[in-house]
Amino acid sequence: MSPEEKLRKSGITKALPRRDLKTTDARNASPALQKSAVIPLAPAKAEAEPFETLTPDQCANQPPRSYTVKGLIAPRDVVLLVGHPGSGKSVLAPHIGYAVAQGEEVLGRRVKKAPVLYIAAEAPHTMPPRIEALRKQWDEAPDFHLLVGDIDLNGPGADTCIRRIIATAREIGAGLVFLDTFAAAFPGLRENESDDMGRAVKTFRRIANGTGAAVVVMHHIPKEGTTPRGHGSLNADVDVVLKIEGTEDGVRSVSLSKNRNGPSGDLGIAFRVVSVALGKDEDGDPITAPIANDEDTETIGNKGTLSLPPQAKAALSHLNDLLASTGNTLPIGPMFPPHPDLRCVQFEEWRAFCIARSLTTSSQKRAVNLAFQRAATLLIERRFIATGDHGEVKLVWVAKGVGTSGTSGNI
Repeated sequence: MSPEEKLRKSGITKALPRRDLKTTDARNASPALQKSAVIPLAPAKAEAEPFETLTPDQCANQPPRSYTVKGLIAPRDVVLLVGHPGSGKSVLAPHIGYAVAQGEEVLGRRVKKAPVLYIAAEAPHTMPPRIEALRKQWDEAPDFHLLVGDIDLNGPGADTCIRRIIATAREIGAGLVFLDTFAAAFPGLRENESDDMGRAVKTFRRIANGTGAAVVVMHHIPKEGTTPRGHGSLNADVDVVLKIEGTEDGVRSVSLSKNRNGPSGDLGIAFRVVSVALGKDEDGDPITAPIANDEDTETIGNKGTLSLPPQAKAALSHLNDLLASTGNTLPIGPMFPPHPDLRCVQFEEWRAFCIARSLTTSSQKRAVNLAFQRAATLLIERRFIATGDHGEVKLVWVAKGVGTSGTSGNI
């Protein structure tokens, strides 16, 4: 009997070289030998789970895809909002988000009301005043949530940061997440490298899939370029690219340079950046913040004509009625023309007068306010009316030579 056989028979295995213990030996060995054996049996391979497939009939019965902003943004989309520096990306984005949080139409598009998470990674101190201005302009939006903090999706703590963003979005039930901006959220990212850009897109997908929300990322277009800055895989891998471009008279147009959900190109979407007064600073100077207002594209480029759209004509007529009934003589000062026959009223009084009589057929508060804002902006731009601050009060009056029919000899 060999020494190995003696050892097996006695149940002593610690001296047995591992290479001498075969699988068949382990099966037939004594209980002590089986317990000490270190060579595992090869597990049986599990059957692979097949993928699910759809027949044409099943495809036809699939429910239509929902939307967040109809024709522009859908759940789980990754959307780029791009433009040159100063184009208004960080003004338009909260404008869209605020409308979704209120469930109000925006950019002429229906929305599905949902909580919104807005991550202000770039210049976060500038965003609270802008949200205050939106609140002043459009009333309350308790489902709009601003995240102001240190965001780093590219450093050693990136995974923790991503998981915290997903947890925050889930906690509020967000249907829309904004990341302002790409560069600020990914410090040190090599935008021209395919691997780095691919990792960034995977992060956007992870947030979208982890929350069920659409993710909108603000990003720059190079000064002399026409496509998003960085490696071309970014533009290729996202679902939608909304591009902001400037036009005449301060109007910015929004086009779909890429859209996996439908048609792309110029869809007649436009907005204008306006300032909202928030109060006075410690020196008594006005504090303002920029917001976006939807622009009626039918009025773009018509500044040289004498005619006005119906809403602007109605607003001007209401102003004349108000001036005739409650108007006061213009104050004396550098903000006001020296015309003793001109009368004025408070701008907010005129706004309330127009809203009470409605400049639109819509019953939605946002649409009613927007109709007045468009009308007032157009009347000021075309110099049918003028405004000036008198202490804490903004006054409005009809420009010299303007009649009640919406024509002016000054244009």
